[in-house]
Amino acid sequence: MATLFLRHEPALVTLLADIEQAAEALQPLPVGSPGAVTERVKAGRAYYYRQFYDASGQKRDEYLGPVGDLSGDAHDAETREWIAAARALGGSVRVLRRAGFPAADGRTAATLASLANAGLFDAGAVLVGSHAFGALCAALGLRLAQHKTEDVDLARPHRLALSSDTERLGLHGVLARTGIAFVEVPSMNPRQPSVSLKPPGADRLRVDLLMPGKSYGIAPVAELAFAAQTLPQLDFLIAEPQRGVVLGPDLAIPLRVPSPERFAWHKVWTSIQSDRTPTKVAKDMAQARVLLAALAERDTSALEAALGEMARREQKRVVARVKVDLPAFGAHPVAQAWLAELCGRV
Repeated sequence: MATLFLRHEPALVTLLADIEQAAEALQPLPVGSPGAVTERVKAGRAYYYRQFYDASGQKRDEYLGPVGDLSGDAHDAETREWIAAARALGGSVRVLRRAGFPAADGRTAATLASLANAGLFDAGAVLVGSHAFGALCAALGLRLAQHKTEDVDLARPHRLALSSDTERLGLHGVLARTGIAFVEVPSMNPRQPSVSLKPPGADRLRVDLLMPGKSYGIAPVAELAFAAQTLPQLDFLIAEPQRGVVLGPDLAIPLRVPSPERFAWHKVWTSIQSDRTPTKVAKDMAQARVLLAALAERDTSALEAALGEMARREQKRVVARVKVDLPAFGAHPVAQAWLAELCGRV
């Protein structure tokens, strides 16, 4: 039986924590390349500009101020310091990427950075889905085969207290700051508003807005001038979020992710829903196995406490699914034994 994961060296996990701290201090996060400061002369006067590439690959200019002016020189110095910090952060991120840590592609990283800069994660939004899974595995020091996804699943647990600027822009306007031309994805029912944004055509990058609900539906999200898909059991998943970090090609985005134990049980729960395709069921259980095994080998109390937060009926359904899956934990006997004992008493 193949092992479900390998473990990274402790020094690399420590580096990840340092990267998260550095990313928290880097405000704003670069949406695109850090760029460089240049000077231009117009009508006999020199001015500072930051030249950079946005997430769509377009070259951009950011005006900083006149050369020799007190505020312009100060803005120039601050920007050069910010660029140096962003490049240093990128160098550390590349070390982890070469070591096999999960990383999002450049456009996904820019999308997450734009959401972070707009204050969504500080206000309580939670990243869920496969990018959250990658962040959780990285924090636990787990080495896995790279997961490929361009979906950004953003959960809104309650009304977000956002700045007036962010509320004015709305979700669509915040994402437009990446330089990527996001458009609304039409709903299956043309009378209902969109809950997703993506670039035009066959592009696979997609942002889905989610919120807890007693049933599947669509609800307005006033502060983002958009709508969200309501999902049962999402409240369980995001009830106790924690800080995490998603790595990009040369960027780290600090944000909020679910707790690993709630993520694990929620993946088992989603795998037994009637609307899941075989491919999605396999993906759900693959992610659940990794976290269940890793957490059971470390501390079973958090897993048991999280399971206890589910309704009794859902607990029984989830445990029944795990019982069928016990042979998959053969390479992790400690986890397998604990899960078998749990299945015998729940």
